[in-house]
Amino acid sequence: MKRLSIGAVLVMALGLMLPWRGANGQQDVIGTWQGKLAAAPGTELTIQFIITRAADGALNIVLNSPDMGGVKNAPASDVSFANNALKLTVASLSGSYSGTLTNGAITGQWLQQGQSLPLVLTPAPTLKDADVDRLLGSWVGKLTAAPGAELTIVFRFQRDAAGKLQAVLDSPDQAARDIPITDVVLTDDKLSFNVPAVRGKYTATLSGDTMQGEWNQLQPMPLTMQRGEYQTPVVTVALDAAALAKLSGHWRGTLGPLTVVVRFLKNADGQSQAFLDSPNQGAKDIPVTAASLDGDTLKFEVKAIGGGFSGQLTGNTLSGTWTQLGQSNPLTLAKE
Repeated sequence: MKRLSIGAVLVMALGLMLPWRGANGQQDVIGTWQGKLAAAPGTELTIQFIITRAADGALNIVLNSPDMGGVKNAPASDVSFANNALKLTVASLSGSYSGTLTNGAITGQWLQQGQSLPLVLTPAPTLKDADVDRLLGSWVGKLTAAPGAELTIVFRFQRDAAGKLQAVLDSPDQAARDIPITDVVLTDDKLSFNVPAVRGKYTATLSGDTMQGEWNQLQPMPLTMQRGEYQTPVVTVALDAAALAKLSGHWRGTLGPLTVVVRFLKNADGQSQAFLDSPNQGAKDIPVTAASLDGDTLKFEVKAIGGGFSGQLTGNTLSGTWTQLGQSNPLTLAKE
């Protein structure tokens, strides 16, 4: 049996991880290393290098960016690690990295498209299996994003094929799914994680099937989540058959640089429904929560985004005003 030195026993007892050093003083670089890359002003991307050692002793490295679903397991080539200096190329991203491992951190530069950006990597935070088990499943809550704008929020936690935690955020009212959650930390009952794609952060106390905490995105907002599956509600509008006959179909217009599509229809149960789409933003099936047609005056509300429309129906044209979060803009919708 291998004997442990007194120093090693103390390290284990304190729960610390010290970098292994070989006979030549070189530290071990095997593991998952993570850092933030300032890709643009106000935009940070999480970058991960997953480093393993092949049977012949060579290093294998893949690059992930959890914030960008399209960057996953991008292989590195021209890998070298000598005298604690790491160098590699990621041809699929036309990028390269060089850094030095010192005191448990790799400090270096990411070079891509002629730009050199600082990138410091440290061991990625890990969760105990017992903590992962506490998070697994779906969690649902309501976020009051602004007066009159209440959003359903869903967190989904699962293990991937390798047993690692994967987490995403859904905003069903905005037809947004699979937004990556990163940097999940659970210490005792204190939970925190980031959602870089929307510049959001969540901190909460976890107690059984409840997360009670705060969502921070430009400003802090209380958010309590309950474990459970999200059930898509059927949202109907009070449009009678005559009104629906005038409105049924797709109406398209532009709101600044954005295309807006409003759809009125009758569902399989004969109920009147309406939805708003924003194709430029990848948003579809945002439910219209209230609608009325009084003569030729149409009004409707979209509670999930705090928006509403009031305008006049003339033939195949709706001309009026879109109001959202206290701001008003002209909007004309033409029937397709």
